[in-house]
Amino acid sequence: MLRRLLSALLSSIIFCSILAYFQHTPIAERQPNTSYMSFSSLVFIYLIYATPVYVLGGIPCSILIDTITKRIFRRSTILFYLVNIICYTLAGMLLALLLFNVFEIEAWIWGGAAPALLYYVVYLLVRLLIRKPQSINYPWEESGKKMG
Repeated sequence: MLRRLLSALLSSIIFCSILAYFQHTPIAERQPNTSYMSFSSLVFIYLIYATPVYVLGGIPCSILIDTITKRIFRRSTILFYLVNIICYTLAGMLLALLLFNVFEIEAWIWGGAAPALLYYVVYLLVRLLIRKPQSINYPWEESGKKMG
């Protein structure tokens, strides 16, 4: 669960930074007597809106998708990852439809599918980098078998 939360926060920061990069107007291109926001202000404002969507919408969808696909596929194969990519894309598009009432295909892709796929990639990287060390024996484990 901690990996999912970390993935959601990192994905939110990356996605908001990308959005702010495209919306930011460089100083050289600014018109006089016009108000512009700094890059960091844009990132912060986008984070206020995107982080709850990632945490409250993305994490439950991720748990649901992983539960379903792990029951269907016993081992991680290429087909497993393809099905996950499709499921994460559809979940992101569904969240965009429910939260933002979006019906345009371009808005579905940039507002739903791209953030969901970004979350999936970041989650895979976090899962790869943060693993439970095999040499640690926790009190609730006995000789490598989980109790309960």
